[in-house]
Amino acid sequence: MVVMPERFPAIEPYDAGMLDVGDGQRVYWEISGNPAGKPAAALHGGPGGGSSPGRRRLFDHYFAHAAWLEGGDLLRGVPRLAGIRCVLIHGRFDIGSPPDVPWLLHRAWPGSDLHLVRTGHQGGAEMTEHMMTALNRFART
Repeated sequence: MVVMPERFPAIEPYDAGMLDVGDGQRVYWEISGNPAGKPAAALHGGPGGGSSPGRRRLFDHYFAHAAWLEGGDLLRGVPRLAGIRCVLIHGRFDIGSPPDVPWLLHRAWPGSDLHLVRTGHQGGAEMTEHMMTALNRFART
């Protein structure tokens, strides 16, 4: 068996801290990668929302392969998904993706359902309820 070297090895942050954003709230930040490289910012909230070796590896992969989509590319292809069941459950206060993003996706995806919950992306009980309802409905059909 041939063992291939890992192209994007796990890396650890070389700096980290907490940023005071007012009203007693703080945001965890960390810096990793090549200090001379192209910077990227990833916002991920919620408890334990810090980065991970897998997340840092994903950024390495996307930057190395210019894998970002041009604006509107995803939405232009959505009509091809017609007939595939979809339930979009999105937190109103998700900092990484404001509510207009799932709204535009829902409008472009024929037959999709959209539920906006009153939380961030980690959802809590309200999001869990919508997820279980959707899963049960899919299981019955």
